[in-house]
Amino acid sequence: MVKKFCNECGYLSNILGDVLDCVHYCIFKDTPSYFDKYGKASGCLVAHLNLSLLEVISVENFFKTPIYNTISSFHKDIANEYDEDKLWLAIILTIYIHDIGKLTNEYRCKERGIPVPHHYVSAITAKDVFNVISNNEKLSCMLSLSVLFHHEALDWKRVERGFLEYSLYDLLFDPYKKIQYSIDENVLCQFKKNCQKLLYQIKGRDLISQHQYNYIKSSLEYSIEILIKNSGKRLNLGEKLCKSKARRVEFIAPALAIYRLLYMVDNRAASARTTYWRTKISNIDWNKLKDISEKLVNELSKTNYYIALSAISNRI
Repeated sequence: MVKKFCNECGYLSNILGDVLDCVHYCIFKDTPSYFDKYGKASGCLVAHLNLSLLEVISVENFFKTPIYNTISSFHKDIANEYDEDKLWLAIILTIYIHDIGKLTNEYRCKERGIPVPHHYVSAITAKDVFNVISNNEKLSCMLSLSVLFHHEALDWKRVERGFLEYSLYDLLFDPYKKIQYSIDENVLCQFKKNCQKLLYQIKGRDLISQHQYNYIKSSLEYSIEILIKNSGKRLNLGEKLCKSKARRVEFIAPALAIYRLLYMVDNRAASARTTYWRTKISNIDWNKLKDISEKLVNELSKTNYYIALSAISNRI
């Protein structure tokens, strides 16, 4: 019997030019990356996060220096501790774990009760991870805020439903609001193993360096440990994510710069759930200049994903 896999796994396999190393251990039905319009669990979170990794690596030349300059302009102490490569690696990890909150039972199984927005859990986890591996409160605050904001559209809808009686910050950092989630350690363990298999396979294609591989692999382990540690606790976003810093320009400006990158990378990777954006781009003949704009409109205008044409590598 042939095992059926999702589009995300298929496109990732095509990029790597081989069968995915996690194919015989796949648990995509237990770790969906999204729910379709009928509420059915779909996609593969392992594939989505690794597609996101490949996407952020592909735009390094567009974003690494501008983001570094933005952060260093506000925080000279971070610039003294982090060079461009070191900071970029932290951003790569932020993107790799940006949807780690989708591993909660509340997301995976849509368990009844009070819903737990996955980006809240992801942001809290990212904050705790960077507190451990960077030991820099300012940087961990900015990185975790970028994760929190990457689904701000969902939060703005809630603000709108409240007839704008409160602001987005009031909603996110309500001092009386607590979130609580549960996890299945067996699922988390296999998820981690599958991600590590793909990371090793990606390294084997020379798409990431040995240093990047070691950093992401060990940091992923921290992420899973923290996700388990925080399960069952009543957590407050304001307390965990530096509420006092979230409105200050020296924190929100860098966070929004990272958020823009995360939002684009997330959307590019998510396009693999239907027709991958790279497949659409490949249908364009770039030698026929007069037809390019029309082709771009035809191929990309109907997609629901933010692709960002200004940040497309000439190697695509």
